[in-house]
Amino acid sequence: MQKKSSSEQLEQKIRALEETLAANKAELDELRNKKLLFEQIIERTPLSLVIFDRQLRYLGYAKKYLEDYGITATDLLGRHHYEVFPDIPAEWKKDHLKCLAGQSIGPQEERITRAGGKQLWVKRELIPWRNNVGEIGGGIVFNEVITRRKEEQITLRKRVRKFRLLAEHSPLSIVIIQDGLFAYSNKATYSLFEYTPEEIAAWEPDDLARVIHPEDREFVIGKMDRTVTKIPEDKRTHAPYRIISKSGIVKWVRQYSRPVVYQGRPANMATLIDITERIEALEALGKSEARHRAFSDVTFEAIFISEKGVCMETNRAATEMFGYTYDELLGIFGTDVIAEESREIVRRNMLSGYEKPYEIIAQRKDGTKFHAEIRGKIADYKNRSVRITVVRDIDQERKALQALRESEQRYRELVESISDALYAASPEGTIIYIASTINDILGFSASEIIGRNYLDFVDETDKARIRKEFANRQRGIGIRESKEYRLLDKSGKACWVRMSTTPVIKDGQVVELRGVLSDIRKQKQTEEEKKQLEVRLERAKRMEALGTLAGSVAHDLNNILSGVVSYPELLLMDIPEDSPLRKPIQTIRKSGEKAAAIVQDLLTLARQSVIAPKPVNMNQLIVEYLKSPEAEKLRIEHPDVSFHTNLAPDLFNISGSPFHLFKVIMNLAHNGAEAIPEKGELGIRTRNFYMEKPLRGTANWREGEYIEIAVTDSGVGIAPENVERIFEPFYTRKKMGRSGTGLGMTVVWGTVRDHSGYIDVDSTPGRGTSVKVYLPACHRKIKNSPAPASVSSLMGRGESILVVDDMKEQREIVSKILTRLGYTVKAVPSGETAVEYLKNHSADLIVMDMIMKDGMDGLETYRKIIEINPDQRAIISSGFSKTERVKEAQKLGVGTYVRKPYTMEKIGIAILNELRKPFSERT
Repeated sequence: MQKKSSSEQLEQKIRALEETLAANKAELDELRNKKLLFEQIIERTPLSLVIFDRQLRYLGYAKKYLEDYGITATDLLGRHHYEVFPDIPAEWKKDHLKCLAGQSIGPQEERITRAGGKQLWVKRELIPWRNNVGEIGGGIVFNEVITRRKEEQITLRKRVRKFRLLAEHSPLSIVIIQDGLFAYSNKATYSLFEYTPEEIAAWEPDDLARVIHPEDREFVIGKMDRTVTKIPEDKRTHAPYRIISKSGIVKWVRQYSRPVVYQGRPANMATLIDITERIEALEALGKSEARHRAFSDVTFEAIFISEKGVCMETNRAATEMFGYTYDELLGIFGTDVIAEESREIVRRNMLSGYEKPYEIIAQRKDGTKFHAEIRGKIADYKNRSVRITVVRDIDQERKALQALRESEQRYRELVESISDALYAASPEGTIIYIASTINDILGFSASEIIGRNYLDFVDETDKARIRKEFANRQRGIGIRESKEYRLLDKSGKACWVRMSTTPVIKDGQVVELRGVLSDIRKQKQTEEEKKQLEVRLERAKRMEALGTLAGSVAHDLNNILSGVVSYPELLLMDIPEDSPLRKPIQTIRKSGEKAAAIVQDLLTLARQSVIAPKPVNMNQLIVEYLKSPEAEKLRIEHPDVSFHTNLAPDLFNISGSPFHLFKVIMNLAHNGAEAIPEKGELGIRTRNFYMEKPLRGTANWREGEYIEIAVTDSGVGIAPENVERIFEPFYTRKKMGRSGTGLGMTVVWGTVRDHSGYIDVDSTPGRGTSVKVYLPACHRKIKNSPAPASVSSLMGRGESILVVDDMKEQREIVSKILTRLGYTVKAVPSGETAVEYLKNHSADLIVMDMIMKDGMDGLETYRKIIEINPDQRAIISSGFSKTERVKEAQKLGVGTYVRKPYTMEKIGIAILNELRKPFSERT
């Protein structure tokens, strides 16, 4: 009779499993419906869309795709793309390969021919798609017909091209002003305002207002507005006003304006004429006497300002020195005041831009000659490149020469005192001067560099770029630009520097290049460290997001696994040892335990699974691992790998979770063995370590005693660009078919972080990898672990247990376990039901789920219960990790926290401990 009762129970449990299978089939049907819906969406989308696998076979396509390409086939699924289009362009094939390698192509605009010969413009984009483990599964092509828009663009470009052709070659500044900005400006505008096209394009309305002289600003802006809103289109206005160029020069312009429509909206088209010289000429007439007086007060030297050799300005000292009147000197050639025997050297020095003083023979108006010192220099004067020439008579030579030497010495000391190196070079790149501070930057003395070409010191990586930019400066392009290059120091090492170069221009030709060379190695190092920190921060954020997701998934999986882990344990207790059902049920149980281990990895990824720490000796843990089934399996899978250890006998203990630390050793050993393709060695070493400086790549660290665990393999190594990614979830470089969940190194990373430790990875491709883990030492002694509890030791005495869980399966599982352990069990589906039940009934202990989707959770439920019975005993459970709300419930009086899935030992011990605990020990 007892056997028949057991059979009935077994049939009921089998029916429960069948119900679970039926639920799984319903989920599968739902997935099939979703797949069918996805295929219908793809087929009916208005986009010309097609999906390929990695072999470029069709997985799906839209009807629009068939229409656009004139394809008459009714089913392309499974066919190769090149079979359908045998004459596909080679460039498209390259794009396909790039896409399958992970690169997105486009969007690109191309012209295609439809069925019947009609040509269309389409915008094409090719992107890779990835499967659930992040691998590239194929490509998706998106097409959009843009024929009408393209034709409108082509027509508009033709019109704009005609306007720009005229405007760009105009010597006058032409602008279109719209919404207080330059909607268009030509080359002459950039020269007038001295701003680059990019700078003008980035202007805001306030920027345009700022280039107008403050005294003219209100008048000009008001006139622009009136031109747009009140002036008829066939009328134009003009007015003079002042602008301020980028270099701060005030210029007079006359603006001719008329209203226009630009890009469909009202605007103001203006032509600006530079009338500065006219204004200045008028002003100069009234300032002639003041000018002569100022020149006389400043210097006794003759000063000539010349453009192309013709004197355009001079001073009173020149009239006195040479005997000419001021008007006679204006317009005279500079060589007219030079004696015949010195004219050739003067001409040559003027052409070459020679600036050093030299002696000549000068000639007065009356023909008398005298020795003079002359020096000239290229400079900007009234927005022109001129040569300023200073002439001194011989009587003042010694005194002036001494003053010049003292002045030069002060200047040189100033230049040599700064950390940057000033330099000058010929137009061909030959260094003609460089400050001695170059020795601190490159290790060369100034004499070792002067006379050599700048390219002799440029790193090969930057030579092509610097040649191009140097050529631009030879043409006067890129004036006052700063660029960063790598120069070679005396030892041949590349050093980052910033070079700010300005060309000296004479007669439209660059005659010299001058600039400043700054050492930016520390800046580059700081930027690189900042970049690495930003990468690590971004990775940490991704890991946090993935951890949150993993924790949520783990909660659901633990609830699902409760049946897979708990029911076999109950079934095996009722099935005879010789029953053919024992082996399948044991297999189910082992599979559930393996799945539970993966859930623990997910909780580790969520950084929510490290339990209360206790003293651990890593040597003992390593020895336990090497004797474990996991290590034995690893040896069988890799028979050519030699395992060896070097464990410090005096190794400090650490504080942590043995379970998670065991997985650290297991994952590192597994990854090391997997990295050895054939014969090789895998070593595990431990030692005590005092950390007195930060490890490589460690931003925050704490000085003190640590232990070091080094797992070293002689495998293939890791490429430098992949080292930083090995801790990312699901990132792997293993070949297809190798074992692993993709979480191994992520679990290592999370566990080490949770134990306040650090990881250092040292790997060389082709030579192997060494992963070193550093964990803080502690000096607490290790306590012996209790032996596993027997079923008889877990039995109750008929106490009443109230089970509160919103999932029917969970209520049934825990009820069956507790009934088997001799308890009287009542199960309810919600916190609200539990509260109502306890108003009229009592329970010795409550087993309560923490997270219930509808209604109150475990914390709220217990708050209501202790209003009825303040001494109510309870334990709390969840498929998730121990949260702050669990801790708050424990502060109110809840006892042990039990994580799902349930086992008889785990739930049995928790209930016995809580029932036997004196009320004085409850909080």
